[in-house]
This record gives sequence, structure tokens and C-alpha cells, in this order.
Amino acid sequence: MKTDQYFVFSIVIFLLGVITGVTFFCGFFDNNPGALLPAFATLIAAFLGAGTAFLLQNQKEKRKEIDENVAHGNEVIAALQNRINLLAGYRGKFIEPHRHNEFRWLEIRLPQYKLRPSIDLNPTDLRFLWKKGDVTLPTRVAEQKTIFEVVIDLIKTRSDFYKNVVIPTVDSVLIPYGANASYEHATSAMTNQQKEEIKLHTDNMIDNIDDVIESHLEVARELTKEIKSIYPNSRAC
Repeated sequence: MKTDQYFVFSIVIFLLGVITGVTFFCGFFDNNPGALLPAFATLIAAFLGAGTAFLLQNQKEKRKEIDENVAHGNEVIAALQNRINLLAGYRGKFIEPHRHNEFRWLEIRLPQYKLRPSIDLNPTDLRFLWKKGDVTLPTRVAEQKTIFEVVIDLIKTRSDFYKNVVIPTVDSVLIPYGANASYEHATSAMTNQQKEEIKLHTDNMIDNIDDVIESHLEVARELTKEIKSIYPNSRAC
């Protein structure tokens, strides 16, 4: 590292200074031999003190850099986990009860809340990996950010179609049947095109949620492993 190079350079300069000083003042030391040892000892002590302070400061800066890198890595992992929990919660509440139902496209209701992460995901926080570690991980995290936004758009697209087309059409048919209504009654007023469209929206939404949760988990695991590999004594999530 540059800091270590500067330290070695300082040693060389110091030794050259000592040699130069002895050369120029050799006459003085010839007449006063007892002054040589204390003078040299003072120089050595001053240099060692400065060197020790330099090394301590260098170690402090390295420790600070490590702590900052690990903290940034943990922030990215936490943001990925936050998105996993958000999608997994939606999937568990709205999708899983109807996943294998033939009419899941009708049974999966609208969420009563916005699917919005509470932790920002910043791939640039992993820029320390460009110097050491897996340089592809920042790019993969950026990809995860993009595909998460895509799946949120798919959920919104399906919700909008369900709210604006499916619900009004189904409600207009169910009034005469009440509690005795069947799936056939509920969908009898919908055109084949409307049915195929809501089915497509539903299937795309489910498949992409499953894929994004799995890919987020994989990247989070690899990032944790990479941080622990670079900084073995760190507390990676």
C-alpha cells in the first residue's frame, strides 16, 4: 500500500540524514566523543516514537476502512432481506392459500397496503469489492434492484386489472346468486379475453415473485460469504 511505501521511504531518508549529519559533524564528535551516543540515542528514540505513532495511525485507518466496508456490505444485505420479507409476506398471505386453485386468478385478492421497502438498496455501497473480492457482486445487486422493481410493477398491473375489470364484472353477476354463487356464475359475464388476461397477469406475478425471492436469497448468501472471506473477523449479516 502507498502508506507502507511512505513509511519505508521515511526510514531511508532518516538513515541518509544520520549519515550526512555524522559526516558533516565528525570533527565535533572527534573533539567531543561523549556527545555521540546521547545524540544518536535521541535521534533513534524520536524516530521510533514517530514510527510507532505512524503505525498506530495506519492500523487505525485500516480498521476504519474495514468497519466501513463491512457496514456498507451489511446494509446491502439488510436491504435484500427487507425485500425478501416484503415479497414473502405478500406471497404467504395472498398467494399460498390459492396457489394450486384452478381459479386462483379470481381468488387472489388485492393487497391492502403498498409493497414498499423500508431500506434503500444502494449497489454502489459495494464499491470496495472493485478493489478486492468478487467484482461481479455489485452488478448482480444492481440487477436484483431492477428485477424487484419489475415484480412490483407486475403486482400493480395485475391489481389494477383486477380492480378495474374483474371486480366490477363479477359483482354485477353475483347479485342475483348471493351466497350460492359458483365460480362459473362469478365469471360468466367475463369475456374469454378478459379471463386470459387476468390469468396471464396472475401467473406472471406468481412466477416472478418466486424467482425474485430465490435470486435475492442467493445474492445475499454470496455477499455474506464474500465479506466473511475478505474480512474473516467481521460480523457480516
